[in-house]
Amino acid sequence: MPTEYSDLRELLDEILETVPDSRSVWCTASIHFETTVARRRGVLLGGAWAPQLLGETEDLWPVPWTMTLLQPRVLAVERLASPFWKWLPLLEGVAKADESMVVATEEIGDDFLRTLVANLARRTIKASAVRSGTGVSLLGRSCACPPGDHRALPRVKEAWIRKGASVVFPWADADWPSAPEIAVVEVGGEDCEDQRARLRFLAEAIREADRRG
Repeated sequence: MPTEYSDLRELLDEILETVPDSRSVWCTASIHFETTVARRRGVLLGGAWAPQLLGETEDLWPVPWTMTLLQPRVLAVERLASPFWKWLPLLEGVAKADESMVVATEEIGDDFLRTLVANLARRTIKASAVRSGTGVSLLGRSCACPPGDHRALPRVKEAWIRKGASVVFPWADADWPSAPEIAVVEVGGEDCEDQRARLRFLAEAIREADRRG
């Protein structure tokens, strides 16, 4: 890993002393030259169920190894297994409405996972599936059967997903006052090229911290 961004390494070390673990630390591109740290309320979930669910997004400055979903519907369900076809109308509803969705589940069937990955590859849907976390109760829990209309699912401001963790942000911090505080490093730079390099460096540093657990 490059060593020229010691300021980001030091900043990450300082932040890690203030949060439970690296899952509470995220990064994004700043709209300013300076690098700053924001604190936001968010629900922490587990990481993505498959590497294909971390594909590139349409962001102008995407965060490496991270999927960002804007205003996604949230399906929180204990198990999403066979018969997988009963969930297809829900996926189709999200796709036709040109919306996005994040599925938080403790167990997922291979058939559903393959279908989701295939649709992502064809760019017919914007969605991801993540492992559930302790904060999933704030998102509501769906019954074993999918709702008849995707609009029955709650909608949040955004969801950020990586291999080791995911975070879902509400429309306003006051919506989830009991949710944990998330540290978001807004990475700046001297120019666009420098900003992308710094963002990649910090994303890799956070990923290393995830691996260390």
